[in-house]
Amino acid sequence: MNHFYVLPLLAWVFGCLPAQTPPPSLGLERQLESEVLALKQRVRLLKEDIKTCEQGTQENLIYSELYQIFAGTEVEVKKEGYTTTVIIPIDYLFRDLYSLSFRNESYMVFDLLSTALALHPDEFIVVEGHTDNQPLSSKGRRQFNDAVTLSFYYAHTFAKRLQEEFYIPASRFSVVSSGGHLPRQSNETEELRAQNRRLEVHIFKNDRSHHDTQ
Repeated sequence: MNHFYVLPLLAWVFGCLPAQTPPPSLGLERQLESEVLALKQRVRLLKEDIKTCEQGTQENLIYSELYQIFAGTEVEVKKEGYTTTVIIPIDYLFRDLYSLSFRNESYMVFDLLSTALALHPDEFIVVEGHTDNQPLSSKGRRQFNDAVTLSFYYAHTFAKRLQEEFYIPASRFSVVSSGGHLPRQSNETEELRAQNRRLEVHIFKNDRSHHDTQ
């Protein structure tokens, strides 16, 4: 047998031949590819963070504006999630509980609110009417029958004025009547009941709506 073939064969059997390793250039190339993929992933995540941050800033903008313009008034502005809510006492808006005639002082509310809404045309608006837990007077029953109907007319009359006098498109509105079913306070005193008689104007992007309408 030819020794040129036997010796390499024995060396292979007894593990004497060095292991085959990839050329250094191939290992470096794979490492660079891996680092490039990792960098691309980081860039993608950073872009998503920037987009989320920009959206969050835009979502908070109308809340910040309304909070500032109504500061120090009887109107309350709060934020929950993506929804900004403007809370207006019924007693501040209407001359009495059943007339649906607006007080002169209420003009400021419509003017300031409509200005903010006009600056954010993509925002949807749900106007929700609330009463206290007291039974309607005989006059109130003749006009509205019950508290749910009365709270509907509170919300409807408010939304109608924003549309007709302050030119906020009707397509942006929905009206909800809750009667006395969602009190903020206990209804034990007239002062607490006055806080329950209110309009809540919920403002949010149309695709974030979770409100039922009536």
